[in-house]
Amino acid sequence: MSQDNKEPFILTLEERPAAITEGVEFQFVFKDRKDNFGTRKFKAKKSLGEGGFGQVWEVSDEEDRISIEKSSYALKIIDAIKIQEKGGNIDLIAEAHALARGLSNCPQIATLHNCYEYDKEGEHILYIVSVRPHQFTNM
Repeated sequence: MSQDNKEPFILTLEERPAAITEGVEFQFVFKDRKDNFGTRKFKAKKSLGEGGFGQVWEVSDEEDRISIEKSSYALKIIDAIKIQEKGGNIDLIAEAHALARGLSNCPQIATLHNCYEYDKEGEHILYIVSVRPHQFTNM
């Protein structure tokens, strides 16, 4: 396994999405590990919660062309600066994300799809996209 494969897979955001509110469509413009650009469009459905370090939203994938119903995900928005101010380590979150991606076949662990990072202009924010929240209600 190369060193590249051991590193957390985080897509670098080129711009920060505007404030996310219910019903608003937004997109991530990102670079992958090979510096290729890509986009991903979502629509905020509803707020699922908010805490000291961020928010969680239920979002739909507006680019899902396979199913009639748009795929639904949980989007966790984490303010890395607040975590670091409290003595936390943002790199551990990225490492946990990489580990969880490798455990996607385990039914007790949420499947994480992508992690986006915005680290510019005095802001450092992680956007983590995982399976829709109601998939776990029958467990």
